[in-house]
Amino acid sequence: MFGLKEIYLYPYLNWVFYIFLVYLVIKFKSNKEKLFYIFIISLVLESAFIVDVGFFVKVNHIAGILLIFIAARFGFKIPAKYILLLSLFFIIAVVSILVNFDLAGLATIDVSRANFMRPVIQLTQFSILTLIMCSVITLLKKYNNFKQTMHFMHWISVIVALYATYEVASCVFHLPFINLNNDLPSYWYMGNVFPRPRSTFYEPINLNNFQFFGIACSLIYRQLYHKNDITFWVAFLLQVLVLIGSFSRSTLLVLAVVLPLMLIFYPQKRGRDIFPFLLKQCGIIVAVLFVVFFIVINFTKFSSDSKNSKRMDQILYSRMQNISEQLSILGRKNAINEVMDLYHDNRILLGIGIGNGPNWRGTVSTFSSMYNQIFIYTGIIGFTIFMLFLSLILFALFRNYFISGNTLINRRINFTFFVGLLAMLTQRLSFAGFLTDTYLWTAFAVGIYIEQNFRPLYELSGENISCGFQKRTPREL
Repeated sequence: MFGLKEIYLYPYLNWVFYIFLVYLVIKFKSNKEKLFYIFIISLVLESAFIVDVGFFVKVNHIAGILLIFIAARFGFKIPAKYILLLSLFFIIAVVSILVNFDLAGLATIDVSRANFMRPVIQLTQFSILTLIMCSVITLLKKYNNFKQTMHFMHWISVIVALYATYEVASCVFHLPFINLNNDLPSYWYMGNVFPRPRSTFYEPINLNNFQFFGIACSLIYRQLYHKNDITFWVAFLLQVLVLIGSFSRSTLLVLAVVLPLMLIFYPQKRGRDIFPFLLKQCGIIVAVLFVVFFIVINFTKFSSDSKNSKRMDQILYSRMQNISEQLSILGRKNAINEVMDLYHDNRILLGIGIGNGPNWRGTVSTFSSMYNQIFIYTGIIGFTIFMLFLSLILFALFRNYFISGNTLINRRINFTFFVGLLAMLTQRLSFAGFLTDTYLWTAFAVGIYIEQNFRPLYELSGENISCGFQKRTPREL
């Protein structure tokens, strides 16, 4: 029987936190770069210190709005192609809401959040997240602190992994634990099912999605700081084990693709014999997986009655037995049914309008994936525009990796973040969060910054370069 000694301190913890946040803002008002790092820290507070004002306001939303005001003073610096696509998407979103005005207020009476204002609220959320993305790109260029930001992100990801590890240990060994998720019950900790960590996120799958971002930043941090010591690799292993220990089916499937991709295509020095390198890397991965498998096997002692077991093998059995029943190449099995409902309702072109999900369905419910959410909200037109936006980021990162005129470290940074962002977007086939997850839009910002600043030097001969190490002028090039 698993359980924990949960210490619940809300609403007092909320008051203390926001008083402290106001203190930090006042203290660092003359040092805007430190406020930027406060925003980076707030990315992990997805379901902690939530304020309910009819809709949920997150800490990273508040910190992000502050960031927008800071960046606006310098003028937003983002490539025109991305702004154009997001502007077109916004226009389609507005048109979709107007076309589907008949849906406003059609939700059931007992669902308080499904009301006339929901489309306006969620359209505002999209606008704020877009501006946060632009602000992150702008301030990375302004402060020339990409290298320090990767350092910061590395340790934030490691701390989240440590917190998640203690969360599981608290459940197993009945240790005291302060639950920071004030808007969620402790449903992951109840009963005989082995606990799945979620840290300060809504669900384990959200934690994993952030960790893909964090792990990519950790590997870039390793390149920029030339880290290859035991401390880094222990921390890195902990980050990966948290992914595995969440028992998320989509995470395990993504890892099965990402690990070979990193091993086979990771850029190497010219003239280096690739076969011994691959052999060594594969040996490391196999050894780690063998140790993990050995521990799991010996701890759980799998038996023929795993289905009825009250130990760890119960969750292994329940999580793994129905992968083919719940997941497909398009994400969750019911994803296509959601789209077909849209087709039968003759709203396939422009969707139902952002925020009209409860008004259309008659109840508040989540979507099968981020892509379903975008498709249903904005139809084929909006979906195509946003997929083009994502494709441009991924293509630019892959091009910078593939082009032979780029430096080795630039190719490694582009490739690492390409794989990390691809992992995040692939996992989004299993859950939504398009209009709520600030860290996702921050990842878009980092991807755009990398593809713009870690290109071959001859492509940047007419620009000022800010690559985290130094700034170079056209004359120096």
